Amino acid sequence: MRRLAVSLLSGGLDSCVASLWAQREGYELYLLSFNYGQVMRRELAHAKRIAHILRPVEHRVLVMEGFREISRSSRTYAELIEYDRALDESASREIPAAYPPGRDTTFIFTASAWLESMMLEAVDEISSGIILIGTNRNDAEVFPDCRATSYDLLNRYLAISTKVAVQFGRAMRITTPLIERTKAEVVALGVELGAPLAETWSCYEGHALACGRCDPCRLRLWAFEANGLTDPVPYAAVPAS
Repeated sequence: MRRLAVSLLSGGLDSCVASLWAQREGYELYLLSFNYGQVMRRELAHAKRIAHILRPVEHRVLVMEGFREISRSSRTYAELIEYDRALDESASREIPAAYPPGRDTTFIFTASAWLESMMLEAVDEISSGIILIGTNRNDAEVFPDCRATSYDLLNRYLAISTKVAVQFGRAMRITTPLIERTKAEVVALGVELGAPLAETWSCYEGHALACGRCDPCRLRLWAFEANGLTDPVPYAAVPAS
């Protein structure tokens, strides 16, 4: 029977690798991206490039009008972007300004609507479906909504609140294949899978060059360096290691 995967594709490194992982695991791959008023609007162009290479069954880009006005973070307001933060053991345990209130859960439940609708249309042919999110271990250490306990709770909700589960007994779950991997280990897996890492974008800024100073830029640079590789993305500034 068929197994479906709706992968939340931001255009970043993690979501690209997670999407390819699902494809290699035999899932029918559907990609879902969001234009939610993010500063890093450039990531959507990269999501489209990645989709062109992965060739999913379908790639949709949804526009979420007004989300920026109700969810304030450095993802939606450039003046909140934090630079040159310590990312090792000396880093503050405070949740950074990059935490986007309600964003990930909104994305997950939107993906669940699409996934369940597809499953209900062919319920006799489909055994299960997953909502794929590329959370890695570094994310889980910083953002409370990126932890396994949060996803476990959401999965319990999906199991008792969806028609496809309650009436038809079909499993529909959030899956996080990278959650035990550091960013460096995600890069290594991406290389192993042949992921188009050069087409991914991580910088919180939306300029032609990655800033090299925000959290995702610094983590990304470290991850490639840890694998003995040079990040193929162009940077305006590369901090000394």
